[in-house]
This record gives sequence, C-alpha cells and structure tokens, in this order.
Amino acid sequence: MKVRIGLWLGLVAACLLVISGTRFTADMSAFLPASPTAAQQLLVDQLRHGPVARVLLLAIAGPAPSAPQRAQLSQALTQKLRGAEGFAAVTNGAQLPGGGEQELLFRYRYLLGDAVDAGRFTSAGLRSAIRQSLQDLASPMGLALKDLLVRDPTGEMLRLIDQLEPAEAPASNEGVWSSGDGTRALVLVQLKEDGTELDAQEAALATIRRAFEEARQALGSSATLEVTGAARFAVEARHRIRSDVERLSLIGSALILLLLGFIYRSPRLLLLGVVPVASGALASIAAVSLVFGQVHGITLGFGIALIGEAIDYAIYIFIQGNHARLWRTIRLGVLTSLIGFSTLLWSGFPGLSQLGLFAVTGILTAALVTGGLLGPLFARETVPVPAPLVRALGVLLRFLRRLRWLPAVAAAGALAVLLVLSLRQPLWEPSLEALSPVGEAGKALDTLLRSELKAPDMRYVVALVAGDANEALAGAQAASGLLQPLVERGVLAGFESPSRLLPDRATQLRRRDALPQPQQLQDLLAEATAGTPLRTERLAPFLEDVERSRQLEPLRVDDVAGTAIGLGLDSMMVSGAGRSTAILPLRAPDNPPGGAPDSVGNSGLAQGTLDAPAVRAALATYHGPGAIHLIDIKAESDALYAGYLREAILLASAGLALIVLLIAVVLRFDWRRLYRVVLPIAASLTCVIAGLAAAGIGLTILHLVGLLLAAAVGSNYTLFFIDNDDDDPRLLASLALAN
Repeated sequence: MKVRIGLWLGLVAACLLVISGTRFTADMSAFLPASPTAAQQLLVDQLRHGPVARVLLLAIAGPAPSAPQRAQLSQALTQKLRGAEGFAAVTNGAQLPGGGEQELLFRYRYLLGDAVDAGRFTSAGLRSAIRQSLQDLASPMGLALKDLLVRDPTGEMLRLIDQLEPAEAPASNEGVWSSGDGTRALVLVQLKEDGTELDAQEAALATIRRAFEEARQALGSSATLEVTGAARFAVEARHRIRSDVERLSLIGSALILLLLGFIYRSPRLLLLGVVPVASGALASIAAVSLVFGQVHGITLGFGIALIGEAIDYAIYIFIQGNHARLWRTIRLGVLTSLIGFSTLLWSGFPGLSQLGLFAVTGILTAALVTGGLLGPLFARETVPVPAPLVRALGVLLRFLRRLRWLPAVAAAGALAVLLVLSLRQPLWEPSLEALSPVGEAGKALDTLLRSELKAPDMRYVVALVAGDANEALAGAQAASGLLQPLVERGVLAGFESPSRLLPDRATQLRRRDALPQPQQLQDLLAEATAGTPLRTERLAPFLEDVERSRQLEPLRVDDVAGTAIGLGLDSMMVSGAGRSTAILPLRAPDNPPGGAPDSVGNSGLAQGTLDAPAVRAALATYHGPGAIHLIDIKAESDALYAGYLREAILLASAGLALIVLLIAVVLRFDWRRLYRVVLPIAASLTCVIAGLAAAGIGLTILHLVGLLLAAAVGSNYTLFFIDNDDDDPRLLASLALAN
C-alpha cells in the first residue's frame, strides 16, 4: 500500500510541476484546423495581431456637458493617455504632427508625395502649382505659408499632410472630433499589445477609465464615457466567464460537499471521494500541456465537466458496497466513457483534440486512482442510506413502472417536434456570433461609434501576404490601383492602404531618380515663374532641397516607427513567421449598385453589403508580389465555426455509436435488452434537443459537449441495470445521489 501511495504522490508532484509552467490561453488558433487555408490563417492573424483587436473607440457623452466642456474633456483625456503605458496612439482630431515628425515629412516630401507622378516637375506643372501657392498667400493662412513658399513653392508639404489624413474624417466641433449630431466628443485609441494579451488590454481599459475620471472631476463635469471595441468585448467576456465559473463552481462544489457530507457523515469518506476527480484533473491538465504546449480555456472548462463523472465511482462503492460485481460494472462504465470521448482525439481541430485528451486522461486516471489506490482503503461495510430516501425512491420506482411506455413515446414526440422545427430553421446555430457574450446594446454602440468615427468595421479586408514589409507595401500599392476604379464606380465606398502612408522602396527610388538635375530645374523654374511676382533667385532653398532629396535613401518601415506614419502602418500591417501582411480595409457602400433590384427598384444587395464578386474580379488581375486575398471576416469566422461544429457533431456521433456497440457486445447482441438500455439515453437527448429548439435556442458547441457528457454519464447509469436487481434500494440510492 505504501508503494501505491508513493506512486500517487509522485504523479501528483509531477503534474503540479508541469502545471506550474503551463500556459493557459484563449487563442483562436485552437479553432483552426491542423492544416488551415490561407484565408483561415489570415483570419486568425487578424484576431491575434491585427487592428481589429487593438482599436478602441471612445465617446464622451451626457446631456448636461456643453460642446466646449466635452472638447476640454477630450483634450485632457487624450493628453493623459498619450503619456501612459500600453497606448500606441491616441487621437481626437486636434493634434498635428510634432516638430521632429514634420521635419522628417518635409525632408522626404518628394519621395513620399506624388509630385513627380502628378507632373509637378514639368514646366506646366510647376507653373500651375506655383500660381496656386501664390493665390494661397492671399488666404487667411497666407502668413503661415509665406516662409514656406521659398522652400516648397509647389505646396508638397501641405499635400502630403492632407494625403496622410484618413480618406473620410469624422465631424469636428470645438477643434476635436465629434459625432454628427454634436452630442459626443470622439477619441480613437490604438493599443500597443496584441489581441492575445488580455491582461495588458484590461490594464489599458482601467487606465482609460481612471484618466477620464480624473479629467471629469478636475473640470467638475457630469459627462459619461462610452468605450467599445474588440479589446473591451474580449476583456469583458473573460471577466464574465471567470466570475461565472468561480461563482457557480463555488456554489456547485459547496452543494455537492454538503450533500455528500450529509449522506457519508464522515470527513474521511468525503476526502476519499474527491481524491480521484482531483487527481484526474491534475493529470489531464499536465497531459494536454505536454502534448499541445498549452491548455485552452475551453478545454479546461469543458474538460473538468467531462471528468466530473469520476466522483460517481466512490459514490457507487460507498453506497452499494465494495464487491467484485460493482467493480465490473464500473470498469465497463469507464470503458464506455473512454471510447466515447476518445473519438475527439482524431479531430483536425486542436481544440477538440485537447478536449478528447483531457477527458480520456482524466477519466482513466480517476478510475486507476479509485481502484488501485483507494479501493483497498474503502471499507467493506456500506454507508447507511437514510430511510426517508429509500422510501421516496421506492414510491418513485413504483410510479415509473406504470410509465414504461413513456421513454418511447417521449422519444417519438421529440423527434416529431424536431422534424417540424427543422423545416422552419436550422437546429444548429451556424454563426460564431451565437457564442458571443456581447449584448445587443454593446453591438449597437460599436456600430454607431464606428460610423461616427468613419472607422472601417473591418468586416471586409484585402490581405496582401508577401515575404517582407517592402514587398507587402508594393503589393498594397498595386492592389490600390485595382480598387480605386471600384470606388469610382460605387462598388466600394472607399478603402485604406498602407502604401498611402509609405510607398514601397521601388516607388520612392523611381520618384527620387525622376527629380530634375539642378540646372534643369532652374531652367524649368525660369519658365514657370515668368510673369509672376516670384523671382527665380528667391527659390534657391527649393533648389537645394530638391538636390538633397536626390541623395536620400528611401524610408523603411523601421525608420518611421513611433511617428503618425508608423502608427498608421502598424494598424494595417501584420508581420511575423517570415512574412508580412498588408491589410486594406474596405468600406462597403450604403447603397451598392450590384445585384438584382427588388420589386420597388432597390438593389439586391443589402445596405452596407459588399459586392464580393466584383471585388474578386478586379483582384483577379493582380500581378504584384505575394498573394492577394479578399476576406469577409464574418463569413470566414462563421465558416470556420461551422466546420468546427460539423466535425464535433460527427465525432460525437461516432462516440455514441461506439458506446452502443460496446454495450451490444457486452449484452451479446441481445437486442431486447439493448433496446431497454439505449432507449432512455436516446429519449433524454432528443427531449433536451427538442426542448431547446422549441424555446428558440439554436444549438451550439456548448450544447454538443453537454449532450456528449449526458450520454456518457447516462450510459454509466443504465449499465447498472444489466446485471442488477432494479429493486435494490442501495443501487437506486447510489444512482440518485450521483445524479
């Protein structure tokens, strides 16, 4: 016995050692197939590292604060957040590029801007641009432009600043971004950390709330702060799940311990009964960590529930007695559960494979600990069953014997209900959104603020996957040329591209090499300034700047890190694993021109829906570097989830079939007895599914795991009636207590 205890303690110590270094994650990669498609991989890259996971939208609202006060709050909040840790960018529409950044832009204006491409270094182009600059001197900004004229007579710096602005800017009120109706001041926040770093995102959200509260109190304002974005949803979901799990686990565990304590009336038996399932949980976490390198939160949550049946083993022994026939039934129950859950091991999705390994390891470990370690410790005498419980079970049994027809009728009725309901709508929820804990109010606020901030909803993106950042920028430039005609035709409302912020190296070199030689430029200036009050000699600084530009090396992504350009690039480029991906968010038109019109002449495409075939047709002519993809993030997410769900249903069905086959073998294919064993399980599952469907609840992966657990535990219950007298009060009491 000492050897067995020593082995068990060694197992526990080894598991704890592994668990101490285990990484627990909620990474979407667990939902990826083992061999994902390019679109699926890009989707998960976006959810991990893309802008969709790092952008927060803030609104300062409230009926009482005036527009000037909201603007003051916006400025105060923005200033506090810009100096705080965890924020890559905080923008409210009131900040221009800083001095160092302006100097960088000014020095590289001819390589970053389109002066060469637009022909402003020809005689006619120079003449037109210079005359426009002279006219601007008479505008209210003339005084500020006067000193700039001699170095930038064609106005390239102002054009470049305009070029770096978003294609569509939010409304402005009191110098800061505002909602269209003027009731909210808007702030756009970009976090530093990826979507996988929920702790950092939670800290950033706390910083935002703290900074706003400080600013609000300093101004004595009654304004409120509204925050939305994927980071907020993810953090709130984790908090809600964690709090629910902690609360419900505490309540459930307390009720179980109270119930078992009331029946056992022995702390020793209570402790012995918990040891197997605790050992199984430790072994399961360690096994998944060793095989997969991490443990997904879904695996942990579902896995603990799946191996929860292990606590039943001790209940059967304590109530029914420690005898050979009982152990034979328990071994058969363990075998059915192992067969049922082992089918998940063959899944092409790591998440399901983890769950299968967790359940199999936990049940097997719990069974071995129960039989090998605790079996000899279990007393031969049974725990006394309270007489009121025996009498109640006897009454219930006599009542149920009159209803032997009920399972068959219930199963037939449930199947009829399912058939009728399935004709109206699918029983299984096809969208990943069904698992989202975000309420309708949260979704509505997110949609509203994205619309007000003119931020793309990131549903439709063009992803350009290339070998490095420069190739990705070149591909984005080529893709932009294909997308712009779609904007002009109304197929797209617009799009963003990282190449608008930073052209690729080849484009910068082409523009640099196309700049005229000093003498050539001087001759061109003489022609362009003829008949104007601007003398050529005054433009010597301009000549010097152009010559310096001819010596510049092209800007790289690393050169603009920390600047407005760099932050913009960071929101549209994802690098890693030896590749770089440029993201071009697309804006679908409110009234798309494509599709067949309905009876009143409206477009066949829904409002805000992209004409994907037209976009794909345009992208089909792409001949740039890397590979180009049009991704509908919602559709890809739903397709990924649907594939996950289909495989889970298939594997769970296979597990159930194998359980039935095993029971049939044990019963030596006595079909009458098999029918009596299987019918209660089938009736219970179909009734549950029909009840959920009748209540309008679409089935999800959560329900599937629950059904699989119910089938596994239910099969264990039915096995006790194969070779046992169903009048045995201890048998009925042990099953009632386990249930």
